[in-house]
Amino acid sequence: MSQPSTQQVVAQGPTIVGVSIFDNETGLAEHDRLVAGLSDLVVARLTELDRAHVAVIGNATILRQPRNIRNLKAVAASLNAEYVLLGQLQKGETGLRFITHFIRLRDETHLRANRLVMPGGGVDGLEAAVVEEFERAVREHVLNRPAN
Repeated sequence: MSQPSTQQVVAQGPTIVGVSIFDNETGLAEHDRLVAGLSDLVVARLTELDRAHVAVIGNATILRQPRNIRNLKAVAASLNAEYVLLGQLQKGETGLRFITHFIRLRDETHLRANRLVMPGGGVDGLEAAVVEEFERAVREHVLNRPAN
């Protein structure tokens, strides 16, 4: 019996999802640690979903770059990733909001983007809301997608 080629093994392996360090765009340094830790929390939760079908990368140098120099094509090429997750904490008129982005890298298409509003300027419930949003996106677009 012959061994599968390298291309066959790669094609059958898990889908790679990169999680970029999230951006604190509030101008408030007090949120830096929360936002950076939030991307690590998303990585931890997503690795628990389905290791046979999803491989999550969060600590690669290319994913730790600030938004102004982030290059999605380089992320795709460097990690062989199919998707990347991005997030931004921003100040809004009624409080804080967190923008989630689930992007297919081959064509840089947003498959899902959502604005999570945190009324009153607080961050209570932010972690759970962000993790839930990204988990839902991975389930919908990676785990539950039809086979090609």
